[in-house]
Amino acid sequence: MSKNLLIFFFLFPFVLIGQDLEKWQLGVQLRPIMSGVTSYQSDYSSQPNFCFSGYAGALYTINSNITFNTGLGFGWNKYSRTQSNLIFEWDIDPEAGVISSSVLDENFTTRSIEIPAIFNFKLFNNLYAVGGVQANLRQVIGIDRTIRSSAGKYEELILKDANPAFTASVVIGLGYQFELTEKINIHAEPLFRWNLTDPIMTAGNLYESALQIGCFVRL
Repeated sequence: MSKNLLIFFFLFPFVLIGQDLEKWQLGVQLRPIMSGVTSYQSDYSSQPNFCFSGYAGALYTINSNITFNTGLGFGWNKYSRTQSNLIFEWDIDPEAGVISSSVLDENFTTRSIEIPAIFNFKLFNNLYAVGGVQANLRQVIGIDRTIRSSAGKYEELILKDANPAFTASVVIGLGYQFELTEKINIHAEPLFRWNLTDPIMTAGNLYESALQIGCFVRL
């Protein structure tokens, strides 16, 4: 399903490109991000991390109240989580039984190719609501796992270059448009992105809070 979404997002702009060029705007978008992980298990916790994405984007005006935003981007992301109350062999004494517990810290570093399909819905004046989906081809380029035991045991495992995987996410937010000139617009958009599918985290969901800044030029 994710592959079909990626193909749709890639082909959709070419279907629209034959339309009136005056309805198009081209530009760039930068998205500084704070990322995190939700968990369905009580022993997991997450720490926020700073990430970054950048896009070459296009805006298409559907009507006076709705515009469509797509593009091609690259993202660098980091996600961290901690699992506590783990029991390994060093936490067990043959005679006394369980004598300690361990904590597992995990840090995932990823890179991704991202294709958004976002609609902007005008609310009033220059304020608009943002909603849509995003397809991602995400690859894990580093996984650092550290095990710490209250009994003093310490182990570290570093993995590299896991296989890339297709993921899909929902994007919502608000936006404000500043008109610099008749043809140049600046967009500021606080966004929230929630991953629907992601093989990286089997016990939770990745999420991101971002402030996206874009500059677009009318054709």
